[in-house]
Amino acid sequence: MKLKIMAMALAAGLTVTALPGFIPQNHANVGLVAEAASVKECYVPVTLQKFDNPDDKSMGNAALIQMGKVVVDSEGKATLQLSFQSLTYSGQTGYMGFFRSVDADGEIIPATVLEEYTGFTDIYNDMTSAKFDKKLYNSKTKTAWYPKTVSIPVNAVYDNAGNVIGIDTDRIKVQVYVPVMEAISAGTGTQFAYLDVKNGLFTGSQVVLDGSIKMNTYFNISDSFVADTNAKIEVSTPDGRKDTFPINKAVKGSDANQYYVTTKIPAKDMTTNLTCSLIDGNGNAVDTFTTNLQDYAQKVIASDAAYETKILTAELLNYGSRAQVYFSYNYDGNDETLANYVLSPLLMDTYEEVEASDLAQYTYSESGNMKDMSYYGTTLSFLSEITMRHYFKLGSGDIKNHTFKIGNTTLTPKFDAGNNAYYVDITGISAKDLDTEYALTVDGTYTLKYSALDYCNAVVKADKTASAEKVKSKSKNLVKALFKYWQAAENV
Repeated sequence: MKLKIMAMALAAGLTVTALPGFIPQNHANVGLVAEAASVKECYVPVTLQKFDNPDDKSMGNAALIQMGKVVVDSEGKATLQLSFQSLTYSGQTGYMGFFRSVDADGEIIPATVLEEYTGFTDIYNDMTSAKFDKKLYNSKTKTAWYPKTVSIPVNAVYDNAGNVIGIDTDRIKVQVYVPVMEAISAGTGTQFAYLDVKNGLFTGSQVVLDGSIKMNTYFNISDSFVADTNAKIEVSTPDGRKDTFPINKAVKGSDANQYYVTTKIPAKDMTTNLTCSLIDGNGNAVDTFTTNLQDYAQKVIASDAAYETKILTAELLNYGSRAQVYFSYNYDGNDETLANYVLSPLLMDTYEEVEASDLAQYTYSESGNMKDMSYYGTTLSFLSEITMRHYFKLGSGDIKNHTFKIGNTTLTPKFDAGNNAYYVDITGISAKDLDTEYALTVDGTYTLKYSALDYCNAVVKADKTASAEKVKSKSKNLVKALFKYWQAAENV
C-alpha cells in the first residue's frame, strides 16, 4: 500500500513573502540606572559635527577615532572615553590640543585625560620652540603632551537585562582646540562642535520572509571597524549553534555606518534568544546583545503597521507555537513559554477555527505511469524553509535511468536508507505559495501534482482514512496553523 503522507521531518521552519521593514531598537522600555554592581562597558560610533551646521562634519572630526567607549564603574558612574589621532589640515599635520564638554547650564568642563602622546613633540607642543602654543601647557604636570584618550561624564542607558547599551543622548555640545588650525588662521583653533553618538552598536531587527524565515540584525559600525579584516560578527543560541560572519561579509544598510547580517530562524526557534556579538580583530567583544523573533513580532503588533501585517505577524507566532509543541522544543507544557503567549486572546491559537472542510479542496493528483518505480509518499520538512519531499520506490532498475523534473529544472534523487526509497525535494516554498501545485514529472510519462496544502489536508483527515500511521492531534494543529498563516500571507 502506498504511504501517501509520511512523518514530518524533525526540524521546523516557515516561509512567506513580506513583513514590515527595519524595526529599530526600542529604548522606550529602558531607563537610567543609578548604580551598577560591576564595571560595564559598550562601544558607540562617534563623530564631531559642525556647531553651526550639525549635518556637516567638523574639521576636527579627522582627529577623532570614530568609536567611543561607554564605561560604568563599580559605583555606577559613567564616562564616555574618546581617543584621538593625528590629522592633516591645509597640508600640515596636527593633533587635538584639548577637548571639553559643555553641560546643560553652559559650563565648560575639561575632559579627564587618561592617556597622552607622551614623548611626542612638534613645533606647537615643544616648549623650546618659537611656535610653542602656551594653551597646551599643563601647570600641574609642567608638560604639554597632546591627549591620546580622554573621558567626559555621561549618563549610561541599560537594557532590561542590565547591559549598558549607550548613553541618554545622541548629541553632546563640546569645545575643541586644534593648534595647527590656530597657527594657520588665528581664532579658528578653538571651536564649539557637537559630538554625535550612535547609541548601541545593535540598532534593530528585521524579519525577512522571502522563501525562508530570516532575521536581519543591524549594527552601526565605524569605517575603521569595517576595515579590520579580522573583525567578525557571531550569532549564537543557548544550545551551541553559531553563525560567524567576517565583517566584510556584512551587508551595507541604507544609513551611513549601518550594516546587517542574516540568520535563518526555524519556526520552533521563535522564542530562542540569539546572542549577537561584534568582535574586533583582537578577539574582543565590543558589543553583545540578545534578541529573538518573538520580541520583534511584539514590536510589529504594537506599532502602526497595517492591520493585515499585524495579523500575519500574529499567525507567524501561532505557527511557531504549534511547532514548539510538535517538536517539544523550548516547551515543557507551560504555555507561557510559547511564542504566541504574548498575543491577545483574540489573536491566539486561531488554528482552532480550521475545520477539515476548509482543507478538503486541496488534494494531490497522479497521472500517467512509471516503469519499474512507484510513488511512495510525501512529507514536509520544516527547517528555516518549507521543503516538500516526494519519495519513490525503485524496482530492480537503476535510478540513473530515471529523470525527475519541475518544469525545465532537473532534480537529483537521493537515497533514504530508513525508508528504502529515493526522494526529490522542492525547496523554498513561501507561505503565499503553499497552495501552489508543483507538477513533478518522471521520465516524461508520469506527473505528480502536489501542494503543501495537499499535505496539510492529508494530515487533517488521516484518522478518517487508511494510513500507515495515525497522525496525532499536535500534527493536525501544526498544519492547521500553517494553513492560517497562508491565509494571512495571502492578504498582505
